Amino acid sequence: TVSITIVSRHTVLYNYNTILLVFIVLSISIPILSMSAVNKFFQINTLFIL
Repeated sequence: TVSITIVSRHTVLYNYNTILLVFIVLSISIPILSMSAVNKFFQINTLFIL
């Protein structure tokens, strides 16, 4: 039973770290992606205007 609790705590910690990592990656990548999307959009618009 002791080993099971240790394993479960470890997996909970691991899951928490994974969620934290995913959150950090998303919070970093989403602004970059949206910026690149905005840049693409403006490039397309300028092409149409020109």
